[in-house]
Amino acid sequence: MMSLLSIIVFWVDVAPFSLFSSPICASASATYDAIELSESKVFLEVGDSFEISLKNAIESSVKWKSKNKSIASITKKGKIKAKKVGKTKITATYNGQKYKCTVTVAAKGKGYPAANPQSEVSGSAYCAGTDVYISSGDLFITNSYAIIYELSHALEGSYHDWYLNKTLTEGFAQYTAYKVLKKLCSTDMKDASGLSHYQATINDVRISPESSVYTQTFEYWMENEFPTTYAFNTSYATGFRFMAYLDTKYGNYCNHIKRTQEMLGNTPATSNSADINQVKTLLAASYSNDVIDGFYPWLKSNESFFAPKDTFNYDYSNTSRPIILFPSFNAVSNSTFLGANTDSKITYNNLVVDISKAVTYLRDYKHINVSSLVLQVDVTAKVTLYDANGKYIRSSYGQTEIPVTGVAYVKLDSTGQTLFRLKGYAEYHP
Repeated sequence: MMSLLSIIVFWVDVAPFSLFSSPICASASATYDAIELSESKVFLEVGDSFEISLKNAIESSVKWKSKNKSIASITKKGKIKAKKVGKTKITATYNGQKYKCTVTVAAKGKGYPAANPQSEVSGSAYCAGTDVYISSGDLFITNSYAIIYELSHALEGSYHDWYLNKTLTEGFAQYTAYKVLKKLCSTDMKDASGLSHYQATINDVRISPESSVYTQTFEYWMENEFPTTYAFNTSYATGFRFMAYLDTKYGNYCNHIKRTQEMLGNTPATSNSADINQVKTLLAASYSNDVIDGFYPWLKSNESFFAPKDTFNYDYSNTSRPIILFPSFNAVSNSTFLGANTDSKITYNNLVVDISKAVTYLRDYKHINVSSLVLQVDVTAKVTLYDANGKYIRSSYGQTEIPVTGVAYVKLDSTGQTLFRLKGYAEYHP
């Protein structure tokens, strides 16, 4: 399979397509200029190590200090060592400014405090220039598209060093994540299921009411944060809509990125932030003189596309390879299922699902007793169970809760729709 970055580069440079040209199948953020710590809070157990950094700073010029070295020490390169139970602060000093991170150390085996006791709170993802940093925690098995999102930022950073504004920068990354996931949903559901459904990128930028966008000019929203009163993800939401508009009307939403260096030149030593007049000139030269004026009329005609959908279909009917079932652990819930959520259905056609990775993860990493695991489905057709060597175990007909001890692969025979969820352990839902 092509790498995600290769896929992104291919779409941006070679094959842009409109979101309206084909059927519809803890957003991360990035800053290019801000000096800030990679983590504001770190939770460790005694004996653990964890490395933090000061983003966009010259590493050799950063001075690290622990307020209480007996609880947690830190090296010259930002590596924290947890020594005993307690809480302390780590301070990074750079160019006369201080940046602080709180470190909490728990006893060995006591785990990490969080809203969901079984989640990991150290997961984060961000991009600085063309470098993508992943502190995964459970990042890759929470149906998260953060990695695609941050690679999109890295792609923009490979073209120029400017920070145009939050609306354009975050909008580009969010919309590119949408396009990548949309393509995967149509060509490779095996990988899409491990990342996310593209409808999730739309749901994450919901605006309520949609008409609140029109209370100010788009120029105003490029200069000011869109209010959380109307959109949890603020300027990501307006930026996503603007990129969809560019893609649909002009057949490309990347021209301004490619022309930024040409139009704006090298970034000044004092700041790499572009002002609104520079951005307006760049957009006009990249698309048309009326590109901003045409946005609101277009959006009013296409608001329905951006409506969130709480349920949406994962269609595996054309999937020939086994789908890997991924557990979902995050700060608000944990459960193991295929589909948009625990109550949604998937479409299948003689689908084979590998549940062994999920069982191993639950048992060995989360230390969960898996002896009572059952597969919840709601099909009347045959469900066939196999072990890790592909050896037939048994078949089930019309059974809604199927014990899966010793099962590695599940085949849903025939064609239809069903729930697909592992139960039998302590799930967490607020």
